[in-house]
Amino acid sequence: MTNLFLIILIIIYLSIPGFLVKAGKPFYMGLIPIYNIYLFYKVIDIELGLLLILIGLSIIPYTSSFVLTMVYIFTPFIVCHAYSKNLLFGILGVIFPFIFYPLVGYFLGTYVYDLGELLWDL
Repeated sequence: MTNLFLIILIIIYLSIPGFLVKAGKPFYMGLIPIYNIYLFYKVIDIELGLLLILIGLSIIPYTSSFVLTMVYIFTPFIVCHAYSKNLLFGILGVIFPFIFYPLVGYFLGTYVYDLGELLWDL
């Protein structure tokens, strides 16, 4: 079971360079281990302060599972918003992240935050 979880994490991690290239960043920046996660969250418009708060809360023993679950659930919807996909595609990202992240990162979707378009009226 842990080997399967590790394989899924590696697949998700290897799709980060695709997201960065679509956002206009060089491919090699997606290969730098910690910096690529920082750039990924910056590209999908999550501020560094919020990211540091989430990392800090994940260190506290009783809140770590809650924070990591919320990040796991909300990140696909934010990625769908940034890469011109609909909400149903975000549900696919929650249920099947090992299919969703490489598919959006390398094949589907275009980065729209630089275009100034409003995709969803929330």
